[in-house]
Amino acid sequence: MCPNIIQKRIVDSNDALDELRTVIPYAHSPSVRKLSKIATLLLAKNYILMQ
Repeated sequence: MCPNIIQKRIVDSNDALDELRTVIPYAHSPSVRKLSKIATLLLAKNYILMQ
């Protein structure tokens, strides 16, 4: 694979995770660190299962 394609995939993935973090409910205060990728996905999964 071309490095540019890989880099674009990483950027797109990070952008999607950032957007997901904005819609799942968790503490959004400045004192709370940004969720990791796995924490974001697990929180989203659990939120979906609770609905």
